[in-house]
Amino acid sequence: MDLERAFVLWSRWVVVGVAPALLLLVASPTVSIAFVLTHLSLLVAYGIAVAVSLAPVADQRPFASFDLSERWRWFSGGAVVVVLATGATALAAMATSAAARYQPSLQFLQLLSAVDIAWAGAALYVGVRWWRNGRTAKLAAAALGVFCVWSLWYYLSFVGLAADGGWLVDGGAMMQRIIPFDMAAAGVALIALWLGAGNKAATVPVG
Repeated sequence: MDLERAFVLWSRWVVVGVAPALLLLVASPTVSIAFVLTHLSLLVAYGIAVAVSLAPVADQRPFASFDLSERWRWFSGGAVVVVLATGATALAAMATSAAARYQPSLQFLQLLSAVDIAWAGAALYVGVRWWRNGRTAKLAAAALGVFCVWSLWYYLSFVGLAADGGWLVDGGAMMQRIIPFDMAAAGVALIALWLGAGNKAATVPVG
């Protein structure tokens, strides 16, 4: 696994993700549910794009010097891509949410949402790419992103934002309108990555 190549690609993507914060500082947009969901959708698309860019780096047999089974070796290599894509998304979410002047609680919600969807989308993409093919993987990751953004809309459309524009926390609504969908997305993503790792372990020669 070429870690130097992965770091260079990741660094470039971080710059791309953080740069829009400069525009938001100048624009001073009006914060609304529609704006928050549009912003989150862009962050999700960004996170998937990072995963698409970094995934080929993990196609070389990863962690060759570690005493791991072949399936766990590939699963761990995929996990590295997931961590990098999620980290880039987190940095982009923090920079752009602050620049958009969200209330601190809403910044935290946006960060949690972006990171939650980014890791699942990246894991699903890598897993389906190894299990099936890249085109199917992109469609699967995009579908998961839409599903997860919809779940946040489902919550915000019910509780709205707080009076100061921050995150209005409603534990009951979260248990009904967000958490079950997030758990389902996480389960699908992990299963896909496990299946993809198994396929690579079975088809890529050792050594």
